[in-house]
Amino acid sequence: MTDESIFRKEALDYHAGARTEGALLMMLPGWAGWTYRLLLAVLAVAALFLLFGSVSQYSEGPAVIRTGDRAGVTATLGGVVASVPVTSGDTVRAGDLLVALRSADETAQVASVEREFESALVRMLADPQDRAARQAVASLRTEKDLLTARLGERLVRAPIDGTVGDIRVRVGQVVSPGDVLVSIGREAQRFSVVVLMPGRQRPELAKGQNLRLELTGYSYVYHDLTIERVDDEVIGPQEVRRMLGREVADAIAVTGPVVVVRATLPTTSFETDGRTYQYYDGMHGVARARVRSERLLTTLIPGIRLITETGR
Repeated sequence: MTDESIFRKEALDYHAGARTEGALLMMLPGWAGWTYRLLLAVLAVAALFLLFGSVSQYSEGPAVIRTGDRAGVTATLGGVVASVPVTSGDTVRAGDLLVALRSADETAQVASVEREFESALVRMLADPQDRAARQAVASLRTEKDLLTARLGERLVRAPIDGTVGDIRVRVGQVVSPGDVLVSIGREAQRFSVVVLMPGRQRPELAKGQNLRLELTGYSYVYHDLTIERVDDEVIGPQEVRRMLGREVADAIAVTGPVVVVRATLPTTSFETDGRTYQYYDGMHGVARARVRSERLLTTLIPGIRLITETGR
């Protein structure tokens, strides 16, 4: 071998000698095989879930607890509260006086008419043949009875037998027609739930569907109920206010059309954190009802629904 060779002597010696060719390192630990199989299994389960799994859609809205056996006594006329002869917890009978209103103008009119009536009556008794006096007596009697009846309407009385609940007026307060003055409830109370669901979902709501109620302030405490009634009409915020009453509707934000869903609570109390609490009229919460369920694949790829419906 001359020095002019382009190969080094060590390379030529290695090439001329005995050689054992190496191979790539093929060390495969046991966990790698199990991991591969696990990934395949996860992918298979995910594919099956994607094909056959479903996702539910819910209708949700604010809920109010109402007492079915409690009546709110309202004022039919405006005026100033003269007296409130009852207190919370008193037992009353239908017809008992709850609140007395006064009106200085009507009281003065009654007093004036009574004086004129007495004067006309004296003239008629002095001369029974005096036709003018007889006509004046008849006219003043009718006017006096009318004014007395109007004053009687300012005496707000209990419509049912029961127990006085909340008293929402005080002596000297000015009230308007329709204002709630006192609430009365029977001893055996039943509580119902009034839910305001979005009006657009009225076709998907029906009697017998499950309804889950969560009371405000008691997170993760759920009450499973059954829808007993769904109103036929979709109503607006003003009608909601009229239906629930101003004392309750003021605390609920309703900005669009809603449909009223109703259910009944099976008990008068609920438990949380090992303690028992009573329901009270006007308590708020959130209620949800499942309205539809569809394939997960259809939800992720909406075009599949269009293809399916077109194929039909």
